[in-house]
Amino acid sequence: MRDPNEVFERVKQKVTHHKKRKMHRVCTILAVSIPITVIIIALGIRMWFGASKEKLQDSEGKTSIAHVTTQGVTVTSTPGGEYAKKEDEITPYPTYEPTKVWTYPEAIDFVRSNAQKNQNAALFTIPTLSYYDVAPMSIYRRFDVWETSGSMPYGITSMLASVVNPGIRKMSDDMYYLVFDTENIRTYLFLSEQNGLSGLVGYAVELAGQPKQHADFQSIGNGSTMAEVVAIDESARLYYRFFCEEGIPSEGTISVRRESQNPYFTLHYLQDGILFYFYEALDEDGNLIVTDSYYSSDYKKTDCFGREIDYHINPLDYPTK
Repeated sequence: MRDPNEVFERVKQKVTHHKKRKMHRVCTILAVSIPITVIIIALGIRMWFGASKEKLQDSEGKTSIAHVTTQGVTVTSTPGGEYAKKEDEITPYPTYEPTKVWTYPEAIDFVRSNAQKNQNAALFTIPTLSYYDVAPMSIYRRFDVWETSGSMPYGITSMLASVVNPGIRKMSDDMYYLVFDTENIRTYLFLSEQNGLSGLVGYAVELAGQPKQHADFQSIGNGSTMAEVVAIDESARLYYRFFCEEGIPSEGTISVRRESQNPYFTLHYLQDGILFYFYEALDEDGNLIVTDSYYSSDYKKTDCFGREIDYHINPLDYPTK
């Protein structure tokens, strides 16, 4: 009969041997799987950084597309690209960086010092800006309405930061204007000593060429579409693009603009005055239509402060085409 201690010792040795074999298998599996896991993680990190680098390159090349959801609407922004025209793809304006931080005293002094005061001499310079440089300023509005809010988003400091080295003309003791070109259209932004040149007044004027005459608009009346107006005066082309192609006119937007004293409009600088058309209704096809007009043979219009704004432009500053 075997010694019980001997049996116990042999069983103990077998169990120990089994445990060692099992541990060896585990170590072998770990030795193989850990490097593979490390390789997979490394590849993942590399792919992530590579994608980030491509996104950064796209951003630097201004070709990236950002998607933002706001109030249930997906907004797609392609810097430098065409604006979306579908109602569910409203494209925000690209951002822009000012080149200089102005103080009000500096900006006002710059305008007064650099304005062309000789009415028989050309402007010193007229810069050319892209449409996307202009659009963030939303120049297609009535500036004095914003002045009443106290926010002054169209203050002289903002304008000089956005429109770098503009042409500046002093037309009278009271009136100045800034000039720049965009998309073959010349834009004039007006300043007045009545508010100390602190911000834009009235409306912007745009010219695509030599001014039309009032008689050229005889066919336009209440019920005419903005497209019909643009067909007569190409100067209103960017109004149409801003309001109708990139915007979505509706009864709601008409109501909001009416309440803010800033209805849809086109402004026409003529050889014999200034002409405004206001659009506060839609036809059956959803097109903005003329509901009112204003004509001034002396180029003057009173703003919401009761200030008389003189929109005279020196013919030397008209577009050359």
